[in-house]
Formats: sequence, C-alpha cells, structure tokens
Amino acid sequence: MHPRTVLYIGAGIVILLVIGGMVFEPEPAPADPDPRYPVEPPFAEPKPRPIEAADMSNP
Repeated sequence: MHPRTVLYIGAGIVILLVIGGMVFEPEPAPADPDPRYPVEPPFAEPKPRPIEAADMSNP
C-alpha cells in the first residue's frame, strides 16, 4: 500500500474514534442537591407583586 493511503486510513480511523467518543460519552450523574441550601438560586428573578387597587378615597 502507498504510504499516503495508510496515512489517510489512519486519519479516518482517528476521526471516527473521536466522533464516536463524543456521541457515546455517558451523561454525568446529577449531583444530589444539598439540603442546607434552598432549591431556588439566590439570583432568581423577583416574583411580581399583585397589582393593588387604586386609592379612590380622595378623588
């Protein structure tokens, strides 16, 4: 076989191994939530306050 053919076949095998490693990589296990901390993050958006009725006592 020509040396360049061997090089191309080797490069193709390496590329297939890299792609296969990316596709079949196992998902990391989710970490158990720490019970000392609240579930909501500290930087959560503030909850909207209910709209108060307009004060009509002094029209």
